[in-house]
Amino acid sequence: MLPLDAALLYAQAGLEVLPLHTILHGICSCGDDKCPSPGKHPLISSGFKAASTDPELITRWFTTWPKANIGCRPRARGLVLDVDPRNGGIEALENWVADHGSSPPTAYVETGGGGQHLWYSCDPVRNRKYINGNRYAGIDIISATGYVVMPPSIHASGRTYEWEASDDPLEDGLLNTAALPEAWRIPIGNWNVQLDDTADARVSVLDAPRRQPTNLTPADPAELTRVQLALRQIDPDCDYSTWLQVGQALHQTCWEESFDVWLNWSQLGEKFPGAGALQAKWATFDIDGAVGLGSLFHLAGPIPSTSPGQAAPSGASPQTPSPPPFVRADEFAAEMQAPEYIVDGIIRKRYLYALTGHSNAGKTAIAVDQACCVAMGMPWAGLDTGPPGTVLFLAGENDEDVRGRIRGWCELNKVDPGELGKWLWVMPVAGPIESFLPYIQEWAQEHGPIKSVYVDSKLPYFGGTDENENVEALGQAKSFRALTALPGGPAVVVLCHPTKGAVFEESLLPRGGYAFTNELDTNLTAYSDGELTRLHHLKIRGATFDPLHFQMLPTPISGMTDNHGRDIFTVCALHIDKPEALQESAQDEKMRLLAAVHRGRGGASVSDLAASVGFSGSKVGRKLQELEAEKFVCKPAGKQSKYKTTKKGAELVADMASNPGATPWQK
Repeated sequence: MLPLDAALLYAQAGLEVLPLHTILHGICSCGDDKCPSPGKHPLISSGFKAASTDPELITRWFTTWPKANIGCRPRARGLVLDVDPRNGGIEALENWVADHGSSPPTAYVETGGGGQHLWYSCDPVRNRKYINGNRYAGIDIISATGYVVMPPSIHASGRTYEWEASDDPLEDGLLNTAALPEAWRIPIGNWNVQLDDTADARVSVLDAPRRQPTNLTPADPAELTRVQLALRQIDPDCDYSTWLQVGQALHQTCWEESFDVWLNWSQLGEKFPGAGALQAKWATFDIDGAVGLGSLFHLAGPIPSTSPGQAAPSGASPQTPSPPPFVRADEFAAEMQAPEYIVDGIIRKRYLYALTGHSNAGKTAIAVDQACCVAMGMPWAGLDTGPPGTVLFLAGENDEDVRGRIRGWCELNKVDPGELGKWLWVMPVAGPIESFLPYIQEWAQEHGPIKSVYVDSKLPYFGGTDENENVEALGQAKSFRALTALPGGPAVVVLCHPTKGAVFEESLLPRGGYAFTNELDTNLTAYSDGELTRLHHLKIRGATFDPLHFQMLPTPISGMTDNHGRDIFTVCALHIDKPEALQESAQDEKMRLLAAVHRGRGGASVSDLAASVGFSGSKVGRKLQELEAEKFVCKPAGKQSKYKTTKKGAELVADMASNPGATPWQK
């Protein structure tokens, strides 16, 4: 069942729902490999107080984050006993039953960590967390002032949360909870609260969410700039009290950007506790708190004046502007210009684009492919690129890699490098983009008109101190924007790494905060599922387009070998017109691998399987992860490097053997 479907059923059963980070590639989707709550903290900055039963809001959340884990708040007249085996919870539960008697059967969840969530109905209680060494250590009370992770969410172990079969509300839309036994009620109210005595703990275990703002508004640009300048004066590794005051002051603004400002500033310090911990602390701030921006400015001391091009701090005397024009609406509208595409329907002249994707997603291969096709006037992904024209490629991240990709492209497309060289030019150096602008403009005057400019990538051409600082990020974006004014009005495509924690395709935003993204005309995204890279977009100015799919194709570079005489390979992007056929092939490969695991009878290692099916070890490992997540294979106890089929997997293999014409994965 998809997370969206499960979340809607929980809401139907009367539980308030919120989206949580999930586990991807073994770590929390927030991107912090040391996250204190992997797969358990909210994706929404307002925290779990924003949990809702509104199906429209829930649908929007889980459409934005389709792989998100699910959190639910227990009902107001109920609680959940969280039994954590890592802290002695199983033994503690046995002690509890021995001391206070057993309870009637009730709905419970088997957590991915081997524990249990026991659901009960009762009078309202508060959350409790218990002292280590206590006879009941390892059992927590979660009430409506907290939340629990719900099936089918993924645990940090890679296993999923599951309802005990007879209590699954996802089957009938009902959550049947037993009444909390009378003998348990007084002891539960008397259990001791654990205190966190860490001197500079950035988040306390007793933090409870407070009243949050309901209507956030965009920040005033001048006031936001003043805050950014003030934060430059405050050490992010300050004492805990100062760090807390900065967060509270930003919270009081009720700005849409306030949490991101606190996050970006906190990340600069060595004490940064992780995005999840920061979100948890943010949820404890009260909208009626006494700390405001005045406190932040007092902590900062004198604020330096802004540099040219930055917004003036509030209170500064603005310069008298030139008289603005006032134009009749019909005359104003008559000056509209029809779009001019250099890649039909996708890339427009005089537009600034980001191409955002993770490392190894294929964004450089796609950019080189597009740059070469645009330069030669060849169709790209089946789309017209017009006549040949001059293209500039800024290879600041890895110039040697780009050399190989250009050679590979010429061989794959049977193009004479000398012909390509008439149109495609490369600037193989890195440095602040603003320092190169005069030289690029001088070159363009001689070699223009320019069809397009590609920047690989954003970071090597950043000259500031923090690429996520909004003022500096906006300055860099405007410098990239200046390239669209070169002769010919070229399109400019900047390759970008995504923000920290951006794991889903829907969250691929370029680093640099909202200031950089807002300056873009379109944010293209490159997302790889391991088989294909899908090129689409998030923000777009103008008409949308259907996703394009590319295969990353290893391509030999003829005439070159390494010092041991082996062929040298690069990677080229190959447009796939019908991705369904390749995906069907990938499913067939997964079926072959499952059959090989079944033949191994519990003793199949990755290397054994790679030899059996003829795949690379990395490809086998990736497909085994998919099969394990789908519960077709598992690792036998005590054999963590071996794989065997589960009952579900064995049934599928047997079914396919008896029905060879059937479509796999449907059972």
